[in-house]
Amino acid sequence: MSRLVSTIKNYINAESDCDSLVYENRMMIDNVIPVCLVLAVFISVFFMSEGFDVRQIASNTGIFLLYALFLYIVKERVRSERLKSRLLLVSYSLFLTFLVLSYYTLIGYVVWTISAVFLILSIGRNGRSMIIVTSAIILLLPFYLWFRYPGTLNRVHFVSQYVAFICLITMASVVKNILDGRYRLVKQHLHETNIILKLSSEMIAVNSDSIRHKVRHFLEIISMHCGADRANVFLLSTDGSQVNNYAEWCAPGIGSVNSMMTYISVCESLLWNKQKSEKIAIGIADIDELEPTPPEKKVLRSDGIKSIISVPIIRSEKVCGFITFHTVRRQNNWPPNQKRIMSVLANMLSDAFFKIDKEKEIRHMAYYDTLTGLPNRFSFNTKLDDTIANADIHNNKIAVLFVDLDSFKSVNDTMGHEIGDVLLCRVSQNLISALGPNDFAARFGGDEFVVLLTDFDGQDDLRQRTEALMSAICEPLVFNKREFFVTASSGISVYPEDGADRDTLIKSADIAMYYSKGHGKNHITLCSPEMKAAVEEKVHVTHMLYKALQNNELVLHYQPQVDLATKQIVGVEALIRWNHPELGMLMPSYFIPLAEQSGLIVPMGKWIFETACRQNKLWQDMGLPPMRMAVNFSVEQFYNSNIVQMFKDILSETCLDGKYIEMEITESIAVKDGLNIQQILADLKTLGISVSLDDFGTEYSSLARIKQLPIDRLKMAMEFVNGITADSKDAAIAKVILSLAQNLELKVIAEGVETKEQEAVLKNLKCDEVQGFYFHRPMPAEEIEKLLRETAKVS
Repeated sequence: MSRLVSTIKNYINAESDCDSLVYENRMMIDNVIPVCLVLAVFISVFFMSEGFDVRQIASNTGIFLLYALFLYIVKERVRSERLKSRLLLVSYSLFLTFLVLSYYTLIGYVVWTISAVFLILSIGRNGRSMIIVTSAIILLLPFYLWFRYPGTLNRVHFVSQYVAFICLITMASVVKNILDGRYRLVKQHLHETNIILKLSSEMIAVNSDSIRHKVRHFLEIISMHCGADRANVFLLSTDGSQVNNYAEWCAPGIGSVNSMMTYISVCESLLWNKQKSEKIAIGIADIDELEPTPPEKKVLRSDGIKSIISVPIIRSEKVCGFITFHTVRRQNNWPPNQKRIMSVLANMLSDAFFKIDKEKEIRHMAYYDTLTGLPNRFSFNTKLDDTIANADIHNNKIAVLFVDLDSFKSVNDTMGHEIGDVLLCRVSQNLISALGPNDFAARFGGDEFVVLLTDFDGQDDLRQRTEALMSAICEPLVFNKREFFVTASSGISVYPEDGADRDTLIKSADIAMYYSKGHGKNHITLCSPEMKAAVEEKVHVTHMLYKALQNNELVLHYQPQVDLATKQIVGVEALIRWNHPELGMLMPSYFIPLAEQSGLIVPMGKWIFETACRQNKLWQDMGLPPMRMAVNFSVEQFYNSNIVQMFKDILSETCLDGKYIEMEITESIAVKDGLNIQQILADLKTLGISVSLDDFGTEYSSLARIKQLPIDRLKMAMEFVNGITADSKDAAIAKVILSLAQNLELKVIAEGVETKEQEAVLKNLKCDEVQGFYFHRPMPAEEIEKLLRETAKVS
């Protein structure tokens, strides 16, 4: 970039360099003229005369030296070029007259030699006045000498030399005119190059904010150069039928043009129509020369235009606009050099418009969602920041509405992402149509939208406006002759009650939205301090849970499982506890849901399984009776593709036989699609691991699916056990579960047994095993060891 700017600067200075070169030539000639004259005189005296006077030559030589000194002083001391030129012209005239009169006896040689030298040097000095004065002196003084000293000149030689000198003067004038013309062309070319490069240097930094101002400035520069009184940039409409006046420059006293834009379509204008097809610049020196039929002739006259030139702006091989220059005060023939510089400007503008369009496209991509056309997250954040700043000044109310479509993933999964994209676009259109004049909506990502609401009067008004927005979003959508019903959950936060800055407001609205989703979906929830406190506690507990894994704060307790017929301990269930350094022993209901949501359940589940296996093997090594160890598993753990290999590795490391491990899974796992649960359980069965279905009857009981799974045991939920003695319905359900298990040849274990009456009913219903506080509470490994030893002694 710096190299390009340096090159442009060098070209911009080229015009002044041209003038400097002419000036340097003049200075060099001013130095050469005295020397040349002295040499010419000496040559004439020594080689072309007889009987010359030494004293005269010496005195004349002194005069030459004094004149040379005078020229040096003028050249070095006189600063004004105008004064310097006049002094040199007068001195040249006097000096030439002196030479001619001093050497009149040698007129045949000296005069013509000196005259020729002066003429040649005058051409080189680019001085028209010097040529005229030199020619006048040489043409007039010989006649004076002819009549003053008759008989001294040979008539034939005089006439022939006089004619030759006239020819020399003529040739000098012709050469001078040619040099002047070339000089003017070079200077004009450099001036145009200067203009083009100046425009190019300014065009480098043009952007969407400065483009119009820059275009007007460019029009002014070109108009001043070409003598135009008015200049316009007309851009074609999208369909190419009309033009709009994008930019205009007018000379002082010249009014704006509007007739061509207002009254002439592109199709009606022969000028613009021809340019669209031929893509060439067209100049009209005299408007009156136009045919009387074209409609532009009348409107051009109404604007006082005498001559016009129009240059097409071409982009991607298509005409996208025109640059027009007009004269009002005089006519202009629009020579080729002017057309050329205008065409260069048209090309520059084409590149500039292309650059601006790309900038706009990039800017749109940065601030708007490409699918729905709504503003994106970055744009919403900027808008919300500005609105908060204004609210602080004017004490206005602001609300942020966070919207999430319900079950949108199922649309993508069942109908395909293309239908999902169409759905998002339709929802966005409905949302935009329901916005108030000062509201602002954006797509935050996926199926999440946010709306900035202002100018509302209290919570009731806010809720009504929000309900109207939600109704618009949830309108049934029809495409491909199918009707889709969409619902959405939303949360609202209000400034400044729910947050004093952008991030807090959005976070509060997000919290309220998730509260809506967690309470049945398709709801609108206003954020409250209690919600935020619950979320903050959740985040805090999750953070502590990460540390709990690292700091070995997790422990396992074990609850014995008893054979109802023999009252012997046949197994234990490993139950995790969190020995918090500040809060004490925490139950799994407090932190397991958070572990499942955060993904911590995967490393936690591995730790539970490995610890349970080691403990079971340790008890066996102590000589205690081998028994079954039941371990609970979450659905999130089954998404691990290496779960079977993990079980195999842990069993191998702990040297425990898989038949002493029972995996407890819930019904939600059994019916989960995409997990290939049947194959996973089958692979685990090959390791000897048995499978128990936990909390049977409380979730998604699918008897057909359960029949296909390799299940060994059903675990009756404590909800049924608690009411088994008081509620006939619970007793009936328990009886059905036990009957079903017996028919499927499955064992049943009832958990939550806390009374003797419950034990009696279950025994009467022929339940296989029980687990509960009536028999044993969950205990640390040391207490289980002690219990097992005591049981072994009793046996």
